[in-house]
Amino acid sequence: MDTNVLASQAEQFRELFGVRLAPYWLGPLRLDVVKFDEEVVKPHLDESTAQAIERRWGKGAVDLVRVLL
Repeated sequence: MDTNVLASQAEQFRELFGVRLAPYWLGPLRLDVVKFDEEVVKPHLDESTAQAIERRWGKGAVDLVRVLL
């Protein structure tokens, strides 16, 4: 991933979720979705991570997480 694109997405991530991307980034290619899910998203038992993200932060946040995966 281009570093300028990643920097832009990292800023968008911080603005949306209120946390830095770095603790959830597993290197040059992917987001640690399990850690992010447990520490930030915290979905209800009856919903997926994507559903919880959309409920709390909107469709744009789901799209961003999908790009980072």
